[in-house]
This record gives sequence, C-alpha cells and structure tokens, in this order.
Amino acid sequence: IALVATAIFRIVDSSADSDPNNVYYGKTGVSWVLRFGGLSALIGAAFSRAVAPTRTEKEMRRRLAEMKETEESS
Repeated sequence: IALVATAIFRIVDSSADSDPNNVYYGKTGVSWVLRFGGLSALIGAAFSRAVAPTRTEKEMRRRLAEMKETEESS
C-alpha cells in the first residue's frame, strides 16, 4: 500500500506548481491517497466476511445458542 501511495503522490502532485510561497497549493495527492486507503479498507472488510470461522469460533457460537435457549426456557 505504501508503494501505491507513493505512486499516487508522484502522479497527482507532479503537475502542481513548484512556487515556494505556495508549497501546498494545488496538491491533491493526500486526498487521493486517503480515498485509496478507504477503498482498500472496504475491500478488505468484504474479503474478511468470506473467511470461514475457526473451530473455537464455531464452539463459541454453539455455546451462545445454548445459553439463549436456556434463558428463553427459564
């Protein structure tokens, strides 16, 4: 991701004016890197939903279901 961010900065900010008085004027690389990071986070979250639960997670879900059944019957 860091390499992609570097590439985005170089591509987007290469055409910005190099006036020393306006160092940040016209540079939009930060906003594009943040957009890329947000999109990467959303894609990562979508992929993580597809990961199968581990054995311990399955056991905890089963125990939780048993606890709910016991609570409802009382």
